[in-house]
Amino acid sequence: MLSISRVGLCVVFMVGASVARGETYTAPASSAEVLGRAPLSGVPVANDWKAEIAECGSKGTVGGQLVQGCGRWCDDQLRVNGKANSKCTRAGQLLSKPHPRKNTAILKLRDGTILFDAKLSLDTDGPGTIQGDSTRQLTTSLTYSDSKYRKYDKYLNAGAIPFIVVPPTLRTRAQIEIGDLAAVVSGNRIAYAVVGDSGPAYNLGEGSLKLHQELGHNVCTETDPLTGGCTKVDDVDFPTAVIYLVFPGSFRVLCKDSVPGKLCPALTPDNLAAQIGAKGKEAFERFKGNVLAGH
Repeated sequence: MLSISRVGLCVVFMVGASVARGETYTAPASSAEVLGRAPLSGVPVANDWKAEIAECGSKGTVGGQLVQGCGRWCDDQLRVNGKANSKCTRAGQLLSKPHPRKNTAILKLRDGTILFDAKLSLDTDGPGTIQGDSTRQLTTSLTYSDSKYRKYDKYLNAGAIPFIVVPPTLRTRAQIEIGDLAAVVSGNRIAYAVVGDSGPAYNLGEGSLKLHQELGHNVCTETDPLTGGCTKVDDVDFPTAVIYLVFPGSFRVLCKDSVPGKLCPALTPDNLAAQIGAKGKEAFERFKGNVLAGH
């Protein structure tokens, strides 16, 4: 009897420990129409990194150390990001306010979907001539595969393609690939996107100009009178935190011949946005059937 009791206690303890490791996320009431009202249960992902991005966003440091990407700070040669800056008067001087990440959860749900909430900063990377974003680059991590495109045309255009940016640590820990599909929820609105870029190590929550527009956030201040494309933006965050649902491995759903980081030849600048919308919606409907229906 003593032996059985010990086994029973051991089993109870192990089950209890397993439950304790899980966490739940309850979507804001404004998103109940999209995600329901019941808490979503999952296993925390990258808790140590989650703490680091929180420190980065609140103090401009990681582990008490100043880190580029957590703010604009002056190095020991009174430079910022390698460039001389007249505002620098001492080493370690922080020139910009910390940028809160607005993150409360990073969970792997029971169907493998990765859920996290965070700010939604503006990304204008890729080809084009959009002005107003001081961190703009001409390249993205995800590319088209056809070699016919000119130097920068093989990259995603942030003004035309809805995409999100996922930092390397989260991609590794959550097994997210460049090219995976995602759904982004704000209130009762949902937009579908692709993981199109990799960002700074501690910056969570960033999406393309097109994604902002699809969620009703108009940051374009000037357009090209001939093409209608945005040429200048007001570089401001989405006003509230949003919910990201990323579907690991779904780059194959977008196109079965795609590989991480490179789209299949059938996907082009002309049809990619439509395919993201269609395939993203299919992935979200599967998520609803597998996860939301059980609540």
